[in-house]
Amino acid sequence: QGPDGSLRREACRAGCPTIILEAGEVSKVEPLYQDTAMRGIQNVLIDLGMIQGELEQSPHTVVIESTKWIRAENGGFLEFHVGPGETVTKDQALATNTGLLGKEHEVLYAPSAGIVLGMTTMPAVSPGDPVLHLGYTGTRREMRDLNTSVNNLDVGSLEEQVREHLATNMTVNSLEEEEL
Repeated sequence: QGPDGSLRREACRAGCPTIILEAGEVSKVEPLYQDTAMRGIQNVLIDLGMIQGELEQSPHTVVIESTKWIRAENGGFLEFHVGPGETVTKDQALATNTGLLGKEHEVLYAPSAGIVLGMTTMPAVSPGDPVLHLGYTGTRREMRDLNTSVNNLDVGSLEEQVREHLATNMTVNSLEEEEL
């Protein structure tokens, strides 16, 4: 629906189907995400017969049925254990929230299997701040197919470039099982 006064809400209210693209960091315009958006827009226009051309398929297509923001319960500093575009399993550690001197406040876990759609690039959080945005598919099979596709991107593909670029804005450290 979108927030009050947004183009998305008004378009939907007027009966105009609307697609929203969120990509990259807030308040930044980044060429790789523009390329991805342009490919998507061209594909829609071609599919609707509004322009001529060949559809350019992405390596995977997934319908996200629902999303959830994982939020910090405590203020502190984040250490991420997953990166943007990664698939996660239920109960997988996503990030550790520590105090200024490194004392662990909390470990944030995935409530179910999903894909990391977005995440904060700010290392400091306050209680209730959004940390990671997870997307969920409708079925386990769709999630398994997505996981296979995401982990087998073609070297040099636009999708791989976007994922790599997103990950340059943060440090991702694995969390060993014995640390849990």
